[in-house]
Amino acid sequence: MPPQTGQSTVQEEQVKKRKLGTQGLVVSEQGLGCMGMSEFYGATDETESVATLNRALELGINFFDTSDAYGPYKNEELVGRVFRTRRDEVIIATKFGILVIPMIPVCARLRVIRNMLVKPAMLR
Repeated sequence: MPPQTGQSTVQEEQVKKRKLGTQGLVVSEQGLGCMGMSEFYGATDETESVATLNRALELGINFFDTSDAYGPYKNEELVGRVFRTRRDEVIIATKFGILVIPMIPVCARLRVIRNMLVKPAMLR
């Protein structure tokens, strides 16, 4: 029987997984960097970003990289919304301590990082 419209005849392979460390963390050998979904590379398209994140997971990619500096905060919020009901299926790597504030030099003081970045991130 021929494939239905929109169905592929190609058998898709899942991305290989790799165990990291000794505590059982298993991640896809290929991850997805999400920075461009929020800024830096021109106009963004949330519908396309959501579709990309979901498609990556369908293909076996479970390792996603984000940061509170992308947007700022918009990227972590996007990734959080998309994977809210599938959190046990994904590994999310994030970076913090990058303050993108015009006219203020990068500040890495622990108190500033904790109060401005860590506490709000826990709410996202």
